[in-house]
Amino acid sequence: MEIPAASSPVIAKETGLKLNLTKFDSEGLPISYEDLVNLHSHDIRSLDIALQHLFEVPEYIIETDEEDEDQIDIVRVLKTCLNENSLQNLRHLSCDFFECFPNNWSKSIGELLPNLVSFEPACIYDLTGIGHFKNVQILSLFRSPFNSTENLEDILKLPSLRVLILAYCDGFFETLLLCNGTFQNLKLIDCLKSDITETQLRILVRRHPSLETIALLETPCDHTDFSDLPITVFNLATFQSTMNTLHYALDKRAAYVFCSRLSESINRLAELLEIETIQGFKEDEFLKMMMQVADKCPRLGGEKDGVAKCLIPYFKRIFPDQSITEILQKLDSRDALFVERRWAAQTVLRFFPEP
Repeated sequence: MEIPAASSPVIAKETGLKLNLTKFDSEGLPISYEDLVNLHSHDIRSLDIALQHLFEVPEYIIETDEEDEDQIDIVRVLKTCLNENSLQNLRHLSCDFFECFPNNWSKSIGELLPNLVSFEPACIYDLTGIGHFKNVQILSLFRSPFNSTENLEDILKLPSLRVLILAYCDGFFETLLLCNGTFQNLKLIDCLKSDITETQLRILVRRHPSLETIALLETPCDHTDFSDLPITVFNLATFQSTMNTLHYALDKRAAYVFCSRLSESINRLAELLEIETIQGFKEDEFLKMMMQVADKCPRLGGEKDGVAKCLIPYFKRIFPDQSITEILQKLDSRDALFVERRWAAQTVLRFFPEP
């Protein structure tokens, strides 16, 4: 269960123990010294903490000789809010202000959190020493510019890295391809709104045979067909890659991209359904996908940028020259897709009623 950062210290300390709270997400809200002390009593497995307010807590500040260059004692912060069991078993960590951490912070955190699997540093621009995170399998970078190989090359020293998420990260791939070495076990890269090019992507795939999947939504490669590559691509180039993207968005449900990805993917499917020929179109998969979208994101079930709008060209393709009302009346209950087709017809008529 998640503990909301806005909870009172009494609830966090006493009631929290009874509820077996395991996740803390500050959501950018102010955190006091008392909040962190109370967390120590919980069996925390996931910690998402914004550190800007800790500059006002003297216990966590390391004074330096340089003006306005005080540092955050991140090791003390973690030891305050995580008990010994939590330190050993913490699986996910997200925080910020890495530029204010002491030198060798990555080595200290790597030793302090030996079983960390997911690491999400916000706005970090120097990954020197990141190789100390020996068991990290998922690395998520957000708005992190990389213009120097010295600041990036240690990412290749993460032996367990399987998933690399790069949201709004400019310069990453240009710099990465200048580094010596390769990822040994990387399976998936998500490049949302990053500046990867087709040439960079093809070189990346060639250098990393372990790579299986790459997501390219809202990148310069968003509409580039990579069906010749031996990997799965999530973009809007073809009907199949768009379906892949939709499935990925439904499965992932990252808060900052979920509905955006669904909306763009559905609009693109509607466009592609207008094309006379679609290779590999599978009606059952398409209808089931539309049902999932309407169920998990109800606001996309309506007229604008929604499922109903996408279903209209589908019916024109499968049942040409027939109204939706006629199609609904003629559906055969013995048909394998009767339930899905009936739902689709009813959905269209709900938002686009016929006279």
